[in-house]
Amino acid sequence: MNSDLTNTTDAELLYGFLGQFLAAGGRDQPVQAVIDEFAAYRSEVRRLQELVAVAHQESDAGLSGPLDIEAVVARGKARLAAEGNR
Repeated sequence: MNSDLTNTTDAELLYGFLGQFLAAGGRDQPVQAVIDEFAAYRSEVRRLQELVAVAHQESDAGLSGPLDIEAVVARGKARLAAEGNR
């Protein structure tokens, strides 16, 4: 399977999805439920691929700065707190 998700084919996505789905106990699900879940998974992967492509373009254009992991963690904690999680 292709480890570079930016160029992953639908067949490769399906292969990985089915492995995860079955490992999580999904083997008794109706086929239509599996198809529907894969469609949602595929849409989310493609959406994330688009975000990554934009980030790469911005980085290549010099529009990004160094990663501030503390700021990322702080934003995550603030978001979780706003949602009522810890």
